[in-house]
Amino acid sequence: MGRGLDGSASLMLAPGVAHLDPQRGGCCTLMPFFIGQILELPLTTIQDYSLFHVLNDYSIDLWTQQLRLIADAHGLASFIIHPDYIMAKRARATYQALLEHVAQMREAKKLWVALPREVDRWWRERSQMQVVGDGSRWRIEGIGHERARLAFATLVGEDLGFTIEEVRVLLALAQDVDQNCKEVDAIARHHLADVEGKIGDLRRLAKELRHLIGQCQGGSISEWRIIEALAPDISKPV
Repeated sequence: MGRGLDGSASLMLAPGVAHLDPQRGGCCTLMPFFIGQILELPLTTIQDYSLFHVLNDYSIDLWTQQLRLIADAHGLASFIIHPDYIMAKRARATYQALLEHVAQMREAKKLWVALPREVDRWWRERSQMQVVGDGSRWRIEGIGHERARLAFATLVGEDLGFTIEEVRVLLALAQDVDQNCKEVDAIARHHLADVEGKIGDLRRLAKELRHLIGQCQGGSISEWRIIEALAPDISKPV
C-alpha cells in the first residue's frame, strides 16, 4: 500500500502480490485493461521488498529509470509499497525521495497522480465514450467527456505530422487562454519547417518518377530504367 509519510494515501495502490514484480511475458502493457468486467491495473515498477532486500539497493535510480520509460510511453506507473518495509530510517528516506521525485515529475510533465479507484472510474468512463461527427468537426460524447481531449495527427510516411509530445504540449497550452502564444508559434514553426522539407523531398521524388516513367516505351521490364534506379544491381549480368 502506497502512503505518504503522514499516513495519507498518496500513490497508486496495488493488491498484495508480494512475490511478484514486473516481468517479461506478463500482460505486456503499461495501460489498464479489462478482463470481462474487471479492470486490471498492471504492476509496472519494482516493489520495495525486491529493491531493498533482493537487490540491496536503497537509491531511487531504478524507480526513476522505470518512471522515465513509462512516462515516455504515456503509460501507468504503479507502485507496491509496504509500510513495514519502510519503517527503517534508510528505507524511509528512500521512499521520501521517491515521493519527492514523483511530485517533481507531476509538476514538470503534468502527470496525473491518482488512486486506483480514480483510475478505475476514469477508465470505465473512457471505455463508454464515443467520438461522433459534428458537421466538419468531431467531438466526444459520454459521462466524463469534459475531461477528455481529441488530438489529431497526420501520417507522413512512417512519421506523425505532430508527435504525441507536441500534441500534449499544444493541448496543455490551449487550456490557458491568457498564455503567451510564443511557445505555440515555436512548435508550429518547427512543424512547418519539417513539413516543407518533406514536401520538397516528395516533389523531387515525383519529378524523378515522371522522368523514369517516361522512359518506358512499352518494352520489357529489363528496359524500364526505373528498375535500375530502385535496384541498380538487378540489371547487371551475373
